[in-house]
Amino acid sequence: YTCRACDVDDIPAVASLLMRSKLAGFPTEERELKKYIEKSIDAFPRGAYIVLVRDDEEKSKKCSSSCVGVVGVSNTPETRRDDFDRALQFTDDGGYISDLVIETRCRGRGLGEKLMLCGESLCKEMGREEVYLHVSTRKVGVIRLYENIGYEERSSNFLRRDLLMRKKI
Repeated sequence: YTCRACDVDDIPAVASLLMRSKLAGFPTEERELKKYIEKSIDAFPRGAYIVLVRDDEEKSKKCSSSCVGVVGVSNTPETRRDDFDRALQFTDDGGYISDLVIETRCRGRGLGEKLMLCGESLCKEMGREEVYLHVSTRKVGVIRLYENIGYEERSSNFLRRDLLMRKKI
């Protein structure tokens, strides 16, 4: 599997992954979501969607699409949402990772970790020394993944059931 920046040809697959994930904060209409993703292409490397694509020799019946995962990376305040709860805000000099989605049939193979490390690498290339992310406390398996690759809880919002996590890179 290979990580790379999302390009125009990836937009339908990325939109499909994000829509099926039911992550909050995205346009719910497919055409609007595709426009949203297209804007991220122009923002690279300040902000980007990184896709995980299957190499030709990695063909698998379980993973039908060549694009099996996506993660959002933001290196500037202009390329990230600003509607975070006050308790879950972080410094502007850190990178921010969001919207990690792995195709359901492809989970359990270390692909989420690979995609996260690719996103962190982009943050490091942009001079960031730490990376932040938000995660729902209901996603116990995802929290465990983040902890296993070095993220620590920084703050939480009990009512919204969200955590802010950070990793020094």
